[in-house]
Amino acid sequence: MEHEKNFKNFFVSQKSQSDFLGCQKEQNKEKCNCSYPSCSRKGICCECLRYHLSNRQLPACCFTGDLAKTHERSFEKFAELVKNNKI
Repeated sequence: MEHEKNFKNFFVSQKSQSDFLGCQKEQNKEKCNCSYPSCSRKGICCECLRYHLSNRQLPACCFTGDLAKTHERSFEKFAELVKNNKI
C-alpha cells in the first residue's frame, strides 16, 4: 500500500519534480521527439510523463518519429502497435 501511495504522490505533486531532481532540460530537449513546437513541458520529462499519464496516454518518446507525429498516444494505440510489431 505504501508503494502505491508514493507512486501516486510522485505524479500528482503540485510542485514541479524538476525542481527537486536537477532536471537536465536542455540535454533532454536534444532527444525529445515531441511534435508540439510550443510545448511547455519539452525537456522536462517528469512533467511530460505526469501530464500524459493523467490523460491515459504515453509521451511522444514512447513512439517512433512518424508515429509520434500522429498525436495518437493512447495506451490502446501503443498496445496495438506493439502487438503488430511496429514498436
